[in-house]
Amino acid sequence: MNPNNLKFLQDNRHHWTALRDAQYLRHLDGNTRSEMQRVMAEEFRPGYTTDLWCSPCVSEMVTSLYREFEKWEAAQVPTPEPISMDVDPKYQEFIDLNNQVKKEGLETLATESNAIVKEDAVQIKANFPSHKKHPRR
Repeated sequence: MNPNNLKFLQDNRHHWTALRDAQYLRHLDGNTRSEMQRVMAEEFRPGYTTDLWCSPCVSEMVTSLYREFEKWEAAQVPTPEPISMDVDPKYQEFIDLNNQVKKEGLETLATESNAIVKEDAVQIKANFPSHKKHPRR
């Protein structure tokens, strides 16, 4: 795709999102409409023409143009490279623990963590002042 056409389509995407999400087109001037028609004819449908002063025709053009553009963008996304599974030995213990939890279930881990919390809990007694002499109003 021509870089100028790509930049134009990216800069004017807000027209497409407004049309798609709110079903209206506003502030689409004649130069932008003719440029969209030119890009559509250049990049996606050779020989494409439409009536630039017919509102339904313009909205159909914008819809077709940006649907084609989104298909083109989706085709341009590179496939991600697979992540290597080389693990640093110091992290292997955590991975093994995670795998063990997945196999045994969360119940075992929950009971062990509750036992640890009960043993390490610190008892705190709170003394709140009495309000007998000064009742609330």
